[in-house]
Amino acid sequence: MRFISRHLSTALIVPVILSAVSCNKKAIEGKRAEAAANEVAAANQLTFRNDARQLYNNRDFAGLEALAKKIRENKSRFVDGQWAIEDFYSSQDCRKDEPESMWQLHDQIHRDWLKKYPDSITARVAHANFLITYAWHARSDRRGSQVTQVGWDLFRERLAEARTVLDKSKELKPVCPMMYSSYQTIALGQGWPRAEYDALFKEAKSLE
Repeated sequence: MRFISRHLSTALIVPVILSAVSCNKKAIEGKRAEAAANEVAAANQLTFRNDARQLYNNRDFAGLEALAKKIRENKSRFVDGQWAIEDFYSSQDCRKDEPESMWQLHDQIHRDWLKKYPDSITARVAHANFLITYAWHARSDRRGSQVTQVGWDLFRERLAEARTVLDKSKELKPVCPMMYSSYQTIALGQGWPRAEYDALFKEAKSLE
């Protein structure tokens, strides 16, 4: 009886163990597949950013306009949920450690883009984004008391120009959602009163 009982116990336990091993194997395979998919997605996102940057570096403004139009109309996102239009604009950023001559070159690229496409919402938002970044570059990451007067003057001047660029873009079609993200950064830098900021938020929400 003991032999039979032991045999029955083994017969019952083995399938359970095999089932657990099978489930564990599937879980591992699932994680590997997910990791592989994430790697592909990250590579695709990097490729997108590099391609967009190449268009920008080459001053291929027609290519930039076409790409922005496509991803804006399709409301394209990457696997992690990031909007492609965000990466489109950020791919044009100038690095913090770039010399002043490089910042001036970027400024000229944006002005040339606007000159060729004066009614482009994409060119205007891109220019405003650059001016905002350029403003914070002038201010630096220092505490307010440590920022030079020249730094403060350039900060205010560039933020004001960025706001003017966006203010003149409100009637353009199609509306670019990133315009309001840029406005928020300007509001922070200029210290907008609460009522004005709330009005901006309400305006942005009305586009949803």
